Amino acid sequence: MSTSSRRSPPRKGAARKPAARKPAARKRPTAAQQATRERRRGRALVFGLVVLVGLLATMAIGPLQGYIAAADRVDALNAERDQLRQQVDRLEDRRELLKDPEEVELLARTELGMVKPGEVPFTVVSPGEDDQQVRPEPADAPSGDGDPWYRRAARALTHLFDG
Repeated sequence: MSTSSRRSPPRKGAARKPAARKPAARKRPTAAQQATRERRRGRALVFGLVVLVGLLATMAIGPLQGYIAAADRVDALNAERDQLRQQVDRLEDRRELLKDPEEVELLARTELGMVKPGEVPFTVVSPGEDDQQVRPEPADAPSGDGDPWYRRAARALTHLFDG
């Protein structure tokens, strides 16, 4: 036999292991204690389920928001596509209309003011348009050529804000 498999004799003065004790006999819980324990287990189970459902709901919010955003984007793109199709239809109708030389001539006359050679153009001005013109300053206003630049600037600003 090898020396490692032999047990060495206990040393003198070494502490001995205490003798193994028998487990104490358990007292049976009373009915009230069992009911309390079952209520606690039930409460813990309900609490665990509530936490689990809350956690699952929290985890589902992100993908749900992404799905809703994607659905909104699809709806917006569909609406834009329909609008663009309507615009294409209008432009195709206008293209067909502009293939007619009489229509092109009418647009050139009305929108661009073009005339045929030998015709005399007339422009009718309504009286309300005269109010929009810029009127020159009266000639009797002092010129102030000898004044410094800051007085001329102050006079210009005063004149501008006085009306």
